Amino acid sequence: MKERRKFVRVKGLSEVSFKVKDGIEGKRKIAVKDLSFIGINVYTDVVLKNGVIVELELDIPDGCRPLPIEGTILWQLPGRNNRFATGVRFNHTNDSDNKRLSKFIYDCASRVDETREFIRCNVKTAIIGSYLANSQKKINGSSIDISRAGMKLILEQEVASEDSLVLNFKLPGVHQQIELEAKVVWANKCENKDNFEAGLLFTKLNETSKSGIWAFIEDYCRLKRDE
Repeated sequence: MKERRKFVRVKGLSEVSFKVKDGIEGKRKIAVKDLSFIGINVYTDVVLKNGVIVELELDIPDGCRPLPIEGTILWQLPGRNNRFATGVRFNHTNDSDNKRLSKFIYDCASRVDETREFIRCNVKTAIIGSYLANSQKKINGSSIDISRAGMKLILEQEVASEDSLVLNFKLPGVHQQIELEAKVVWANKCENKDNFEAGLLFTKLNETSKSGIWAFIEDYCRLKRDE
């Protein structure tokens, strides 16, 4: 059961095409329960023995061709309506297909619920920056967490809601310096401290900074998955 907890529910992928490799079973559509980097859980009305090789096509909603993946049946359990819950382990994918699959899973994992779209990753790193309208007015502090959309900071200087900032910082495991513009969404004075807490929304970042943040979040999710 430990391995199954690594799976994430998927949106935008309700079914996959399925065929038993070198078998007489024709291609058919089967329902998807959840998906991970190493396999998929599906519902099928076909009885399959452990070790059977199957050919899957995942119609990932990214505008590209369906993703072909070979897999091995690991287990089957009886379900409702004469269907079987079936666990399939992926055997291999090429690099480009693996990147598509990884991006899709990370995007699914990032959607927590309808009100909080992005996973926040805990990270403490030094932050330096200035006001967008006045580069001479500096700010310093450290991060608390980060997502693809924004971050939470502890700052030495007071900031106000709607302030626009330019930030520079490094993320663990990411070689490039991150530089971006952000807007203060909320700000409070920390209790029993002289520092200030602020929530920021990213408003402008280049591709280098964007890829650095995404790489950090992907590594963070991967480590959490393996715990």
